[in-house]
Amino acid sequence: MKFLGKANVVKINNGDSAGENSRHSQGFGKFVTMEVGSDSDRVRVTVAHNGQILVEKGKEVKPGQAISISTNSGRSIGNPGDHTHVEFSFYAGDDAKGNDIFKPRVPTPEDIPLLKKLGLIK
Repeated sequence: MKFLGKANVVKINNGDSAGENSRHSQGFGKFVTMEVGSDSDRVRVTVAHNGQILVEKGKEVKPGQAISISTNSGRSIGNPGDHTHVEFSFYAGDDAKGNDIFKPRVPTPEDIPLLKKLGLIK
C-alpha cells in the first residue's frame, strides 16, 4: 500500500507476539500505525492484514511511499485473499495524565476538510 500524506510511524506489529503487538490478538495481523497532523488536528491511520511492513517505527513516511505489502495476516474471516484494512482514529484530547487519546471511528462528512488538509484524501 502507498500512503498519500506525510506521517510519522508510531506503532508496528511485524510479528505474532504480545506486548506492543497485542493488536494481533484482535485480528489485525501485521500492521503499521501512522500519525498525521499536529496539535488538535491529528489522525492516526492503521493499515492491517499485511504480509510485510516496509517502514520503521519512529521514522517519517513521505507522500507516495510504500508502507506495506498487503496479504491476509491476522484474523480476516470472510475476506478471502489479499486485502488491506484501514482504520482511522481521531484525536480526542488528553487523559488525566496528559496522554493523547485517539478514538477509532468511521470518518463522517464533517471530517472531509480535515482529511483533505492532512493529505489523507484528495
